[in-house]
This record gives sequence, C-alpha cells and structure tokens, in this order.
Amino acid sequence: MGTVDNLRQERKGRTIPLARFYADFKIGSTNTCYGFVEGDDDPSYYRTIINNKLPKGCSIILYPSNGKENVKYIFEEISKRDYPANRITYFIDRDLSLIIEDPNLISGTQVYVTDNYSIENDILSEDTFINVAQDLLGFSTLPLNELERLKKYY
Repeated sequence: MGTVDNLRQERKGRTIPLARFYADFKIGSTNTCYGFVEGDDDPSYYRTIINNKLPKGCSIILYPSNGKENVKYIFEEISKRDYPANRITYFIDRDLSLIIEDPNLISGTQVYVTDNYSIENDILSEDTFINVAQDLLGFSTLPLNELERLKKYY
C-alpha cells in the first residue's frame, strides 16, 4: 500500500471522529448538540429530522464514525469522561440484531437504535418511492393503476 492509500485509511480510523468531537465541543454552549452516526451518508438522513425537532437557535453536529463498532468505541470513551450526556447522541442501525446477537449494539438514554434494519428503511416508504418516481424519474403521467403496480414492486 502506498503513502496516499495509507493516509486514506488513517482518515477512517476510529479515533478521528472522536478527535474532531473533542476539538469542536464547546463547554459553555448549550445550543449545540453532537451526534455520532455509523456511515458517511447517515448525516443527510438524520440532520433534517433532528433540526426540525430542536428548539430555534440550536443545532447538531454529526460525526460519521465508519461503522457501528466505532460508534460503540466512541460511546465508551466519552462515557469515561465528564461530558453532558444530554448533548451527545449515538445513532446506530439495528441491522439483524433481532435474530443475531450483535456485540456492538449499545443502549442508553442517549442512544437511538433504528426501528428497522437501518435508517434508510425508516425513511423510505411506498409513498416516498412513488413521489420520487413521479417527481424525479418522469413517471408523473402514469395512470393510477400503473402507480399501484409500481408500489407492489417496491
């Protein structure tokens, strides 16, 4: 592996999001919350939902952590220190933990575990699928019975 590949791999280390959090955390500010998510795409799913529930003037910083194992590691490391738990949340996917024991599944008042396999399953529904098909994919002129047929494939 070359130098560039080594540097890319280092960016995915489990301490990187933790170090960013330590650098970003503002002790006196109560308007900023922090969250750790599994993947690089997760902030786009969570941010809008979270910001809609936060009081005006508050915001959240989300740190992709490159997997559930790393979110668990970060959870354990921050739990050892004196950080206000009510400002830090951990978001993890349930995955197959209902049928297979998952050693990386964490629980606590500040941990959100998706109801379904992953957050994408919680957000994407038949209605969302049809709306995207009509609005973005050019299926807006399909008759209702064809849209119902599309739903069955979903």
